[in-house]
Amino acid sequence: MVMGGNSSSSSSNASNSSCASSYVEDVLAQHPAMFGKVLANAPRFRFQVLLSHLVVDPHAPAPPRLVRHGYRVDKEYFYPARCNFTSLLFAFCFVFVLSFGIC
Repeated sequence: MVMGGNSSSSSSNASNSSCASSYVEDVLAQHPAMFGKVLANAPRFRFQVLLSHLVVDPHAPAPPRLVRHGYRVDKEYFYPARCNFTSLLFAFCFVFVLSFGIC
């Protein structure tokens, strides 16, 4: 998820300057029954949110811009492409086993 803005929040929640916004945390905090436990234990759950949305003003000559908001962005490292590698490796092994009748 991708997020950002210009307002600042505490350094524990928005470390990335392009996502230094309390928007996500404010929205999540409005629903304590759903998100209270996660927000109270964000480091334990390794919880982070990255939200992006495209802002288009049809009356302005400026091009559309991407606005980002985040919560605990860059606190944990996650690289989704690594998940693809595992899936591809499994698929390759499966096809290899089927092709050569190994079982």
